[in-house]
Amino acid sequence: MIMGLFHLLITCYAVASQALPTVVTNSNLYPHHFSSGVVQLIIEAYTEQILREMETRPEFKLTETQYTLLRQRMRDLYDHIRLHPALNQKYLWVGKERPQIDPDVGTPLQAEHLMRSSSKRKRYLNNDSDDGELKANQKRVSFPAEEICKTHRLWEQINNTHDFYDNEVQVIQDSVQQYVFSYRCVTETGPCIGISPLYDSECTERYGWMYMYYRRIDDPFRTPQWGFVAAPHHCACKITPKYIPDS
Repeated sequence: MIMGLFHLLITCYAVASQALPTVVTNSNLYPHHFSSGVVQLIIEAYTEQILREMETRPEFKLTETQYTLLRQRMRDLYDHIRLHPALNQKYLWVGKERPQIDPDVGTPLQAEHLMRSSSKRKRYLNNDSDDGELKANQKRVSFPAEEICKTHRLWEQINNTHDFYDNEVQVIQDSVQQYVFSYRCVTETGPCIGISPLYDSECTERYGWMYMYYRRIDDPFRTPQWGFVAAPHHCACKITPKYIPDS
């Protein structure tokens, strides 16, 4: 994923150089490479290679001011990438094709693992629990776990959606594709499982926010930009009391 995002960030760097909020980097995303400065050294070496190639071609020769500005902007690219919010999202994948990895466990997606509960997993079924807690919880709860709303877990492309301010946007899917890991209801608008007959229930899909690269539809210049857009997030159970008329 990091190579795809790296490619996309470099592609848009020259287009959008706006200030970004400081964020905490993801400790699981190659922390050694960023903290040791390996990525920064790669960028500096690549910058020197570009400048040497430009010096050999008169049509690309830069003025001293342009030379200094390009060098400085490329030096800033390291922090721009390291602090970019898109790198902190395990449910966003950028690449040439749909990924086959499960972001929740870091292993390949398997057919038998494509269903999951929309509610939190029962603690007594959690493999991280110690044996004592596991046995105690199993004694207290003797019935098997049941999904309230069955869900499909899949990577999908989001092409048209809206941003945080409800503006219609088009997600950029040009040189590389952006995929979001989503949880879709198997039977949307269908009843939830295990709900009291005193209530009406309905499985419904809810959206969350994903930091993606997009264009606003109403922007006359169609300027690409990063920002939060709505993306499928989870399948929830909507419960309302039934109306029971007085007899």
